[in-house]
Amino acid sequence: MNLTTYQFSTIDISNHVSGEYIFCGSVKVHDKLYYIPNFSNVIGILDLTTRNFSVISIHEYVTGDNKYGGVVLYKHKLYFSPSCADDIGVLDTTTNRFSTISLQGHSCGRMKFSEPILLNNKIYFTPYGGSVVGVLDLDNHEFSTISLGNHVSGKGKFSGGVVLGKKIYFAPRNVDVIGVLDTETNIFSTIKLVGIISGDYKFSEAVVVGKRIFFVPYRCGVMLVYDVESNRFSSFTPGGEISTFSSFDGCVLVNNEIYFVPCKANCVGVLSLY
Repeated sequence: MNLTTYQFSTIDISNHVSGEYIFCGSVKVHDKLYYIPNFSNVIGILDLTTRNFSVISIHEYVTGDNKYGGVVLYKHKLYFSPSCADDIGVLDTTTNRFSTISLQGHSCGRMKFSEPILLNNKIYFTPYGGSVVGVLDLDNHEFSTISLGNHVSGKGKFSGGVVLGKKIYFAPRNVDVIGVLDTETNIFSTIKLVGIISGDYKFSEAVVVGKRIFFVPYRCGVMLVYDVESNRFSSFTPGGEISTFSSFDGCVLVNNEIYFVPCKANCVGVLSLY
């Protein structure tokens, strides 16, 4: 893969939805991408075959800003990670029916979680404003939490994560570490980024390409790449709309292309890796 060769383009969505902080992540289901409602009251859908964009309204079920922080697919259902929403959102992609699951009395604070991660019939919710990892057991829909201990503090901790083996790697937002959760032991640890990258609102999400993790910029304008096997970092600057603060918030990998989720941008970004 040559990281110096890429092509960036856009897909207009302004006829369907507009404003700021529209969506904050996406997931691929067959030949479609589903976009997570953040400030908007709709779920966005991009047909990857035709590149047509459409929406599903959810305003009857949830209101307010910063509704959800991420989404994950399990079987034919999408599970939306609660940020300021008080429940987990669920979309049945076969019927387009939207419903919710209670957090069952757990106090997880405001701006609770960002991107969820699916592993072994459980959904792990990335800690953002709170100090716990949320866990939803998909066999019985029971919700529980795992403490971060004293490893990290503050608001806007992590923004999504990826799975390699039995570990989850959380993308740093305002903290200067990569979070690591061993799902066998439920032990949380960190990888320091001192001298590599700094500042707030660093990354919006991450994707795995082979044994490397690509951290997608939210403010820093730089794609950070972490090689898990060699424990080494590298980086490159795509430029274009990616260089603008909060143009995109989240991404999904499809073959050798990373699709960026529009936040302030009225377009879908596409980064081709060859």
